[in-house]
Amino acid sequence: MKDMGLDAYRFSISWSRILPNGKLSGGVSPEGIQYSNNLIDELLANGIQPYVTLFHWGLPQTLEVEYGGFLSPRIVGDYRDFADVCFKEFSDRVKYWITLNEPWTYSNFGYATATSAPGRCSAWQKLNCTGRDSGTEPYLVMHHLLLAHTAAVKLYKEKIRFLDPLIYGDYPYSMHSLVASRLPKFSQEQSAIVKGSFDFIGMNYYTANYAQDAPQLGNTNLSYPTDSLAHLSGVDEFNNSTLPLKQQLYDLMRIDYYYSHLAYLLRAIKDGANVKGYFAWSLLDNFEWGNGYAVRFGINYVDYLDGLKRYPKYSAFWFKSFLKKK
Repeated sequence: MKDMGLDAYRFSISWSRILPNGKLSGGVSPEGIQYSNNLIDELLANGIQPYVTLFHWGLPQTLEVEYGGFLSPRIVGDYRDFADVCFKEFSDRVKYWITLNEPWTYSNFGYATATSAPGRCSAWQKLNCTGRDSGTEPYLVMHHLLLAHTAAVKLYKEKIRFLDPLIYGDYPYSMHSLVASRLPKFSQEQSAIVKGSFDFIGMNYYTANYAQDAPQLGNTNLSYPTDSLAHLSGVDEFNNSTLPLKQQLYDLMRIDYYYSHLAYLLRAIKDGANVKGYFAWSLLDNFEWGNGYAVRFGINYVDYLDGLKRYPKYSAFWFKSFLKKK
């Protein structure tokens, strides 16, 4: 990262690594604290600012078993305790905190479509999931995510110094109209605390989809490996022996994607958008939710079959050159 000229790195802290049984009453792990300290200190020593995400879907299994995780309001207090430990241990060096990663995706994929943990949905959907109620649970989880976020923000502001609820203190009219009685309600006090409880909003982009005319539509499931353009740019199964390493590093389409995206981001800034930063996803090939190791978003290639050795792709060299010219 230092060699590339990167000045910021976003990562998450594992809840279970800090609180092994998910609760403060179960004790704090010194090894877990030291692990994060080592990473934070090394980043700062190399001029890289740490941006820390507190919850990237790593719910302690003990809390899921005990009371259903984010289905229960009890999660708010336990999340607050986890955030409190992190603030106490790391806020002397970490100045940028992200409370939740993609809360909508977590509540929808985990409790409506069952494509992510804990894999819950209504029985009538027949998705091989735990039979529950996908008509109410996603909203309940979303509600508790917002309250957990608010608790962490309030704690941080006191001790250290979904958009409509955060801006206006309530869900939008469309949700009240469509979801009706299934939508949890904020108390007057909760609404006042939730409103305005953010400093910035992070927007995630992962890829683009290409479409072309297909007069005789087949039944092939859409995926990265079945996209001919993606295949030619080296996005394929990690153990595909037909693609030599040199070819997988030659990712000109990724460079074009970043170049175009950043060009339009610059246009938005010139038009008045208050953009403060940009993180490329991702630094390394990694394990992707729902796709495992079958897709490679990294600008650095990871050889999963040879000790996780890393090799910079063409896009990594492009980023290095781009940052030098800024």
